[in-house]
Amino acid sequence: MAPGELSLQTSHPGKWPGFRTFQNIEWYAAGVSNINIEYSLNNGADWTSIAQDVTCNTGYNNFLWTVPAVTSITHEALIRISDASNLDLNVESN
Repeated sequence: MAPGELSLQTSHPGKWPGFRTFQNIEWYAAGVSNINIEYSLNNGADWTSIAQDVTCNTGYNNFLWTVPAVTSITHEALIRISDASNLDLNVESN
């Protein structure tokens, strides 16, 4: 089986998008059937799950996320998506 491909289409400049807002996470997938979605508030040192085993199709996909409240504003926020069956296949926002 050929390795899968993931690319994150959501542009996330690093600033936390604000609490109780919505963030549309968009990605392209090929050869991947389910992904995990996570976020980090400290430039990738720690990750928190947004959703696991999200079904995706070959092509462009999206997930509407309700951003949780945080205690402080950060400029080190990241989003990461991973192949649920191969966590080594992942991509982070830049």
